[in-house]
This record gives sequence, C-alpha cells and structure tokens, in this order.
Amino acid sequence: METAVRVELPTPRQTTRKEILKLAWPVVAEQLLATMANMVDAALVGRLGAIATAAVGLTQMPHWFMVGLFMGLGVGVNALVARFHGAGEEEKLEATTRAGFWLAVVVSLVAGGLVWAYAPEIFRLVGAEADVLPVGVPFLRMMVPGMVAVFWSLVLSASLRATGDTRTPMLINLVANLLNVIMAYAFIYGHFGAPALGVLGAGVATSTTRILGAAALFVILLQRRTGARLELRKLFSIDLSLLWRILKVGVIASSERMFSTIVYISYARIINT
Repeated sequence: METAVRVELPTPRQTTRKEILKLAWPVVAEQLLATMANMVDAALVGRLGAIATAAVGLTQMPHWFMVGLFMGLGVGVNALVARFHGAGEEEKLEATTRAGFWLAVVVSLVAGGLVWAYAPEIFRLVGAEADVLPVGVPFLRMMVPGMVAVFWSLVLSASLRATGDTRTPMLINLVANLLNVIMAYAFIYGHFGAPALGVLGAGVATSTTRILGAAALFVILLQRRTGARLELRKLFSIDLSLLWRILKVGVIASSERMFSTIVYISYARIINT
C-alpha cells in the first residue's frame, strides 16, 4: 500500500512577501550605502580639524535638499515605467526612460549650476561661521559635478526599479563606494602617489566615483534590450507628452520630500548658530 506524500506549497501571501523582500532589500542596501559614503568622507576629514569637519557636514544639507527633488522626479518615472511594463508596452517604456533621461540631464545641470554659483550663500543660509567658508565653498563646488551625476542617476535608477531590477543600482553604488574610500584616503592625505589635497581631496574622490557610477548606469541602459533601456539612435527623440506626465507626478512627490528636508535644514541651522 502506497503512502501519500503531502507537499505543502507556499501560500499566495508567503509568495508575495518573498517577492517584496527580494525587490526591497537591494533598495534598502543602496540607501545605506549612500549614507555610508557621506559618513566615510566625514570620518576621513575628521583628523584635519573642526573646520574641515564642519565644511563636509554642512555640504550634505544642500545635497540632501536636491536629492529630495530628484527622488520625486524618479517617482514620476517609476510610475509610468511600471505602468507600461505591466501592460507590455515596450515602446512606451523605452520612450519614458528616454524622457526621464533628458529631464534628469536638464534639471540636474540647472541645480548643479545654482549650487556652484551660490555656494557662499548656501553656507551662510545653513548657519556656517565665517571661518568655514574658505574651506567649505571650494569643497562644495568640487562636489557639484558628482552631485549632477548622482541626481541624474537617481531618476534613471528609478526606471530600472520599476521593471524589477533593484540589484543593478545597488551594485553600482557598492562599487562606487568602495572606490570612493580608496580615492578619498589617497587624495586627502596624499597616499599612493596622489597629491595631498585635504578637504578638497574628499570632493575630488566623491565626484569622480559618482561620475563613474553614472557612466556605468548609462552604459547598462544602452546595452539592455528589454525593459528600461536607452537606444542610442533614438536618444534625441523626446515625447513631450510623456515628459509632462512625469512632471505631473514628480513635482508633487518632489515637493513633499523637499519640504521634509527644509525642516531638517531649519533644525540644523538652529544648532549651527
């Protein structure tokens, strides 16, 4: 007499939970890596004194304010890409990624230009003392190219996540952060044949690694054949209606995130003064 073997299959709830965790943990890890990059810069310049530490710390405030803006735009891209991906509309999915690409390029360049031009005013706004400005302003301006790169990456990474690829942005950030640790150590203190640039060296390292990370993301999007991708021959073809739809969703999300950051900056200004 044969004995029946009972096989327990996962319930729909268990399957859903596993899928959520599979998609979510790389995103959480990516956010932690971004935070750790800032902590590494602060830790490495800590030996240079209080002014150097203040310059690096205060630079994070305008950075995170802008991050709120671009994460909001990323929400707009994410929403449309996910919709077209679910509907199997590959052509519109690629066109949305392309529209997000150009929106991120234009807005990040404008934002970066404003940060560069108004760097001294930004430091005064967050309550920096006068002796921090000679160190902080050049450092912030050195960070601008990297800011432009990371802002652009935030929007384009959202398109990858919308199609279920949360690991690629995480891996890019992991490699960039590891490289940043090595380069920052080299350029701050003058190791491995690099010049000792002090605080400015942290800016050189961070901007360089962020630009390399953005370049890696761009190459990956060009190489993909399905899902969120870019086609070089269509790169300058922009669907303005999709651009407008991204903005309608993104501006609301950006406003929410930026207001939250303004509260944090106001609190930090009170502490700084």
